[in-house]
Amino acid sequence: MKRTSLLLLLGLTVSLSACEKDEELPENVRLLTAKNWRMSANVTTFVYATGNARRDVDNYSASPACDLDDFWKFAPDQTMVIDEGLSKCQDDAPQVNPARWNLDAAHQTMSVIAGSVRTYELLELTASTLKFKQDNGLSPIDGVPYYTTYTFTSF
Repeated sequence: MKRTSLLLLLGLTVSLSACEKDEELPENVRLLTAKNWRMSANVTTFVYATGNARRDVDNYSASPACDLDDFWKFAPDQTMVIDEGLSKCQDDAPQVNPARWNLDAAHQTMSVIAGSVRTYELLELTASTLKFKQDNGLSPIDGVPYYTTYTFTSF
């Protein structure tokens, strides 16, 4: 009886410890790491000084089908994988590519480190939507500022 009680108490302690660890994570980290994320929009915006004009280019609709099933999986330890999904664009490409991620202290910028560091402005993070923007500087074509906005949907 004592042994059964001890095992039950040990199991309960482990379960409570796991819950406490989840509760210690900031809300944005919990949202980011709870599910897988698949891109659902990718738009580059060019901003022109005259008349506050903009030009949007839908990169997502021009993406090959083999890119559309890729997904990102974030882990609480700030590691992540970028998975090629069911269809790979190159047969000899690895199925998963390891990377690292980081949110700044205010959770307003996110960095993804996969060979090089890319820093994004975090625009929206909910249980179903991850949206961020990358400032691309000046366009090499016409010298106007431009940025790319990425939207991911959880699954």
